[in-house]
Amino acid sequence: SRLSLAQARHARATNRNMLAAVLPLLRYAPRVGGRPSLHRSSLHRAVCSSADGGSFAELGVSEPLLAGLQGLGFEAPTEIQRQAWPFVRGGGDVVLLDETGSGKTIAYALPVLQAMLEEREELVAEARRARGEEGGGEEGRLVLPRVPSQALLLAPNRELVVQVHATVRALLAGLPPSLQLRSSALTEADADGEADVLCATPAVALRSWRGSRGGRLRGPGRVRWAVLDEADQLLAGSFKPAIRDRYEVEQICAELKRAAKASAAEEGSMAGRDLARARIGLHRVGSDAERQAAREAVRMARAKTWAGLKQFMLVGATMPNAGTKNVHLHVERSWPAAAWVRTGREHHSIGPRLRQFFVRVGEESRAAALRAAVQQGPQGRTLVFANTLATAEAAEAELQGVRTCAAFHNGVSPEERREHLAAFQQGELPVLVCTGLASRGIDFTDVAHVVQYEMAANAVEYIHRVGRTARAGRSGVATALYTDLSAPLVDALRSASERGDPIDALFSRRRLFRKKFNKAREYELGQRASQAGRQS
Repeated sequence: SRLSLAQARHARATNRNMLAAVLPLLRYAPRVGGRPSLHRSSLHRAVCSSADGGSFAELGVSEPLLAGLQGLGFEAPTEIQRQAWPFVRGGGDVVLLDETGSGKTIAYALPVLQAMLEEREELVAEARRARGEEGGGEEGRLVLPRVPSQALLLAPNRELVVQVHATVRALLAGLPPSLQLRSSALTEADADGEADVLCATPAVALRSWRGSRGGRLRGPGRVRWAVLDEADQLLAGSFKPAIRDRYEVEQICAELKRAAKASAAEEGSMAGRDLARARIGLHRVGSDAERQAAREAVRMARAKTWAGLKQFMLVGATMPNAGTKNVHLHVERSWPAAAWVRTGREHHSIGPRLRQFFVRVGEESRAAALRAAVQQGPQGRTLVFANTLATAEAAEAELQGVRTCAAFHNGVSPEERREHLAAFQQGELPVLVCTGLASRGIDFTDVAHVVQYEMAANAVEYIHRVGRTARAGRSGVATALYTDLSAPLVDALRSASERGDPIDALFSRRRLFRKKFNKAREYELGQRASQAGRQS
């Protein structure tokens, strides 16, 4: 619609010429057939059907929450939901790892909501006993003896916050009025920082706390459960001690731990004394092994200061472990008592139903290769990834007149992003052009094709992008356009896929890739300089 008739004809002719040159590079297998189902709950049922026996009722889920699960299309717990339940209900810190689309949001939200309901039932029962004894209060109105605990669910971007909030709200839909829990997405205009369940990005959550008037209804003192969804992305970079306090998520976790420590001190807990003794022991050791053991004792003693008062849950599909400075090690040190719950299907390998194509391009052939990939690849829903806002806009412009497409990145207003995402999910929009905003957590259904207009910067980002397709037992295609700069990573990904090696083995090789990238960049810049010199 943006092109005049003459421009459109010229564009189609150009596309045909460029397509003829690039098409031999793209050797697609037969297209993934059939128009994808538009019914959202079909994905949930497909995932749930893989669970081996058991039911939510057998786990101990209450009737009101069972009604919410049925509304979401969950008929039986998935493997991660079954495994997570006893650990989350146990009250200790938990790390939950499983592949995209496995139901991790339900895995942490359901047991947390169950605990909140039980707390609310106790408070209501206590209030009713007090009213029966003292006869105070209006008819039908109860004054709770204390402020109920809050759950804080953190996600890296607004879209995932809205998605998590929608799931929580659906789970709470069947609650009776006397036990009604309120949820709020703090990123939205109607945000309520005093709700029982808060869904937010770290920056927004921190502003909500600091914007309160010091009452009991907001702040770290009231939060009992804290969830870091897509934890490796939230914590990326924050494992560096020198800059840790710059990250909002680290500030939130530190404030929660300080609040628990203060509360434990008021109650005369032994945890504070144990921590003091452990710190003294740190200065009485001699060998490196003894010093390491003393440091671990300090970390465990520190974890006891929030045990029973705060519960942290770190959730994701990847937990990169690269060398001595990595998210995995940071989580182990910051939450040393956490139970690690994993199904073995977290993103560390490429699924057998995913067909990968790597197309080497130059800057002059990248646009034609993109058009060929979108035209000749599977004709279902297609996600196109770029690394920057500028290149995402360039990719969108290149696809005008090829297939109907729209943008999904920070250069588009939140309202437009929501509209584009809804149209894509409903099958009305066949192509969505994205940045990394769309590679994490967002529940895309029935994506047939993922095209990387620019190759992902590392193996972690690559598997998150291609993980948008070939989900829930379906097949999918991933096409990556790459230049010489990305060749070392592509070679490593190809080799790992051919050998069946886990992709997470590549996480620890990032420095090697960086050195190769730098050498390739130096060579490319030298070639450009030489070419410019010859032309002049």
